[in-house]
Amino acid sequence: IDRSGKVLGCMADNKTSLDRLLMQQRCFVHPKIAAELIRHTISRKMENQRHLLAYYASSQQNERLKEAAAVIRIYEHKLSYTDVAEELRGYEGIASRVYFEAFGEIFDSRQWDWSGRNRRPPRDPVNSMLSYGYAFLEREVRAAIAGARLDARIGFLHSNNGRKDSLVFDLLELFRQNVIDKFVLKMINRQLLLPIDFDYDEELGCRFSDAARRKWILYYEKYMLAPRKMLDGRNWRQHIQKEIESFADMIYEKAAHYLQQL
Repeated sequence: IDRSGKVLGCMADNKTSLDRLLMQQRCFVHPKIAAELIRHTISRKMENQRHLLAYYASSQQNERLKEAAAVIRIYEHKLSYTDVAEELRGYEGIASRVYFEAFGEIFDSRQWDWSGRNRRPPRDPVNSMLSYGYAFLEREVRAAIAGARLDARIGFLHSNNGRKDSLVFDLLELFRQNVIDKFVLKMINRQLLLPIDFDYDEELGCRFSDAARRKWILYYEKYMLAPRKMLDGRNWRQHIQKEIESFADMIYEKAAHYLQQL
């Protein structure tokens, strides 16, 4: 990963067998299965957003966070009433907007110059940490996809246009809040990084200083490798690997069932 958070390469054999590739492709183009996968992924993302906001609403006695969590719950409930992919994606967009509008309530948004989610380039330290963190998460998901013998190019939620590995960004949605957003909030609330640890550039936006980037990598690795009671003793890296392996098993079972019906 370069200084801007771009993944430059992955040291893994990302080739899968032709049979598995065809099974994956058949599964993702099947309208019913694809809609089910999209709904499941977006539902998990909304649930994670809601739980994070509700946790801080309770610990900080913050009504704004509580209200935002309740709104996300409404759209989470709406997911079960449609199979139309664009409607499901629309609900995801609304929930994400509500989530990030409330996100600044968790920390001192004035100190951190937070006015909402922005990227390409990020314009403040919190957005810089989020974008950099999602690039690190992309690395984790890529490695897990290779280990599960899935093809990263063929996805179900994001478009398969050949310009990006769609499945990576599909499965990344399952882990953003629980892994990276919580880590960023830990860095802020424990003052492990401060606004002065970032550099500003008109073209490149807000970026980590060299010293801050080294701190980030050190804390990130410790965070990812720490055993978690809520994960039955697994760490976050092991959890991501296990979740994606389970996802691979599930889609191949669905594809096999679909083929039997033909």
